[in-house]
Amino acid sequence: MNDDLQQTWRAIAADNLSGASEIYSRVLNALTQRFSLLHQTTKALPDWPELLREMLHAQPMMAPLYNLANQLALIFEQEHLNEQERLAQALALLQTETLQASPSNDAIAKHALALIADKPRVLTHSYSGAVAAALEYAFAKGVNVEAYLSEARPANEGRRMAERLACAGSAVHFFVDDARAHFLNEVDAVLLGADRISEQAFVNKIGSRSLAQLASVQKIPVAVLAARNKLWPANLPFGQEPEHPREEVWGEAPTKIKLHNFYFEEIALHLAQRVITENGILNSKSIQNDLRSFHTAEFWKQA
Repeated sequence: MNDDLQQTWRAIAADNLSGASEIYSRVLNALTQRFSLLHQTTKALPDWPELLREMLHAQPMMAPLYNLANQLALIFEQEHLNEQERLAQALALLQTETLQASPSNDAIAKHALALIADKPRVLTHSYSGAVAAALEYAFAKGVNVEAYLSEARPANEGRRMAERLACAGSAVHFFVDDARAHFLNEVDAVLLGADRISEQAFVNKIGSRSLAQLASVQKIPVAVLAARNKLWPANLPFGQEPEHPREEVWGEAPTKIKLHNFYFEEIALHLAQRVITENGILNSKSIQNDLRSFHTAEFWKQA
C-alpha cells in the first residue's frame, strides 16, 4: 500500500477526539487523492480488498466507513468495467460523499429544531458534530438553548463540545461524568450522537448506555442525531474495539491493578424515542425496513 496512505490510516487510528463525520471527511480526502493519482497516471488498481480492510482497521467502530467500503466494493466488483472505469466511478462516489457531508448535519439540525425548541435544556455526552450543529442552529433561530455536558473520559471530548457551544453563544454547564444523574433533573431531553445504528442498538461513546437508561427511568426523552450512513446491519461484519492505552485512565497505576479502557459501547435502540437523520425522523420499524433492503457487496464474505 502507498506509504502516504498508510501514514494517514495511522493518524486516523490515533484520533480519539474527532467525531465520526470529521474522520469520515479525512478518509474521503485520502482516498480521493489516492484514486485520482492512479486515474491520472493510468496505474493499475491496487489490491482494493486489502485497502478497504486497512481503512476499516483504522477506525473499526465507525459505520460510515463500512458503508463507504460497501459502496466502493460494489464498484470494484463490476468485472465488466476496466480499471480506469472503476476508478472513475469510485472518484464520482467520493466526490458525492464529500459534497453531502456538511449538508447532512445541516439537514439533521433543521429536523431537530422542533424538538430543541420544545425542550431547550439538553444534556449530551462526548462530542458529536450532528448534535453540535443542531444546538447551534437552534440557538441561531432564537431558541434559548442551555447545554449540559459531561466530560467524556478518558479523552475528555466533552470539553471540545463545551467550547464549541460556548463560542456559538449557548449557555453551557460542564461537569464530571458521574454527575450526570444529578443534572438530569435540570434538563428536558438527552441528545446523543451515534457511530453505528443497527436494527436493535446504536453505538456511542462509553457512558451513553447508563445515561440513556437513567433518562428512561426518569422519563426524560432521548433522541439520537446521526446521518443515514451510520445505519449498518447487525448481520454484517463489524469491528471489535481493542482496549486502548491504560495510561489514558491512570498514568501511574500500580502494576497489580488491571485497567480497562474502551471508548465505545452499544445502547439498546428502544431507549431512544427517536432517531433524527438528514431525511427526517426514523422509528425502529423504518430502520429495520431500510436495513432489510441493504445491498451487500461480495467483499464481506471474505472480510
